[in-house]
This record gives sequence, C-alpha cells and structure tokens, in this order.
Amino acid sequence: EWLTTVEMQSYFESTGGYRQYIAEAKKKRSQPPEGFEKVTFDSRQSSKILVVKQEPVGPRMEVERALAAVQVVSGCTREEMLEQRRGRGGNPYKALAVWWLIHGAGLSNIEAGAVLKLSPTAVSHILMKLRQNPSTYAGGRVREWIKLLKEQ
Repeated sequence: EWLTTVEMQSYFESTGGYRQYIAEAKKKRSQPPEGFEKVTFDSRQSSKILVVKQEPVGPRMEVERALAAVQVVSGCTREEMLEQRRGRGGNPYKALAVWWLIHGAGLSNIEAGAVLKLSPTAVSHILMKLRQNPSTYAGGRVREWIKLLKEQ
C-alpha cells in the first residue's frame, strides 16, 4: 500500500518499458520520455537511483516539533538521534525520527534525509527494515515508541 507507481507508469507503457529505458540509459543511448524531468535523481554518482517525488503521508507538523516528540517518547538527546551508528541495530532513535518525520511531519524521504543527514536511499532502507522487522531496532522498543507517537 505504501508503493505508488502511477506517476512512473504514466511515462512508460509497462514495467518492461521502464526496464528497457533504464538498460538503454545505462548505455547512454536513451532519451527520457517527455515530462520525465519532474523525476529527481539521487545526487550520488555511484548510483543514479530514481527517486519519484512522493506525496506527504501524514499531516504537516513542524519539523522541530516532530523531532522533540521523538526525543520525549524515546528519551534520547538530539545528539543521540543524529549519531551515526553502523552495524546490525543501527541507531534506533534515528530510525524513529525517520519514521515520524515522514508519518508525523509529512516530509518526503528526500526531506527527511536532509534533516537527519541521510541519503534518500538510507531513508528508504530504514523504512523497509521498520516494515519488515521493527524489532531490528532496540529490540522492538521502536515499535512501542511508534505507538506512543501515533497516540499524540
């Protein structure tokens, strides 16, 4: 339900048409369809990942208010929330902040990433991990924190 393909399908007749375009674009032999300039690209040269502008999924809330709510619910500081943590569990506070900036503040993946100094790809990865297995972060406490945020 979170994946919308209508905008991409409006440029290509089928999934196969999109795949063909990407294959040709990699060989630098393809021109984008008319109007395709509305689609933005990740800025990293290593992977020109297509990122379609998404519609906000939650009501608009001020970013600072959303981040403050994450701090209250999780008990973290702003520094802990922004801390880079690698490894299996990652940073549960940052994962919660990603989720709440999108679902509470209505930001796009790109906007949430800019606030938290993450690439759109990293934001998508965090959201995917939260959907697939919320206990990945902080042994399931993130799931409890999300429930508390939703109740606000």
